[in-house]
Amino acid sequence: MLLAGCRSADHPTRDAASLIARAEWERTTPAEGLTWQQCRFADLFGAPQCISVLRVDLRSPLRVRLAASENGREATSSIATRHAALAAVNGSFFLMRGEQAGRSVCFFKIDGRVLAETVGGRGMGAVTIGADGSVSLIRRPKVGWEAATLPASVLAAGPILSWDGIPRPRHEALERHPRTAVGLSPDGQTLVLVTVDGRTESAGGMTLPELRETMNALGCGRSLNLDGGGSSTMWLAGRGVVNHPCDNDRFDRAGERAVANAIMVLPAGSERD
Repeated sequence: MLLAGCRSADHPTRDAASLIARAEWERTTPAEGLTWQQCRFADLFGAPQCISVLRVDLRSPLRVRLAASENGREATSSIATRHAALAAVNGSFFLMRGEQAGRSVCFFKIDGRVLAETVGGRGMGAVTIGADGSVSLIRRPKVGWEAATLPASVLAAGPILSWDGIPRPRHEALERHPRTAVGLSPDGQTLVLVTVDGRTESAGGMTLPELRETMNALGCGRSLNLDGGGSSTMWLAGRGVVNHPCDNDRFDRAGERAVANAIMVLPAGSERD
């Protein structure tokens, strides 16, 4: 499908929300209930930016599912293809080196089976999927992830960007990097998955405060930072990688990094593993 060109507002302001709202986004609907959009901004937060967005209508028959890599680490595109997904983004943080490379360092559970426990203080929030397919964002329980009663599938990450419209300013990173984030609309009926490209002349990346502003501007009531940097990847069936992963130091689609896990959107009626 040919997509209309994207351009930012003709009269830019310093208001990021206004710029994002007024921009002309490339947009397509890969399946009923799933929308993908992307826009390149010449100047957003004082730098060039490329933002990619997946919106999932949680009232639709589509299913959101977590998936782990095989054999340590695996590209997001490979994880998604293996599960016959419609779309996917990379998930949470993991060890990059050593004998345990690829092991998640945040609490991670799929269908009731714990695959990783929390290392240190990581994982202030999580995206969860219930046995009935319901999707939520939750804060880390006071007793910790391991001791709490939780939904069937849990992927912890962080920091929390905003919660019911209230910013969560702890542990702010003021360096610009590629970013991946997950959010929910205030009514809880739309899941928003976002990648922000970075580390090239064509895409500056964002600080965490800038990412928070972006998620708020995209209509999220709650939002959570996922793994970023060279891990940030968005994939669509039939199109492949649709953002510009930076692990090859180029603004192209070839710099995808192998990761520990992913968040996927599956067709209606797809079977469970």
